[in-house]
Amino acid sequence: MMVMIEAKCMACGQSEDTTVDEKDMNRYSANDGYVQTVFPEHTPAQREIIISNHPRNVNNPFSGFMCSDCWAQIGDPG
Repeated sequence: MMVMIEAKCMACGQSEDTTVDEKDMNRYSANDGYVQTVFPEHTPAQREIIISNHPRNVNNPFSGFMCSDCWAQIGDPG
């Protein structure tokens, strides 16, 4: 079953979402693989949403999600 997960930007409050297979999310949440291995079809930006929904990050005050627009404002340091 496909489920939608959402993350709220810590900088501007904008929400972004992505759809994942519930079995894959459960596998990732159980630490059974890296996000890029479990979700190879997702973009890096979508994987950030997935990472922010990992149980260890949901209530972690040192973990936060930043939306694509805010990341773009930071700029490329390279």
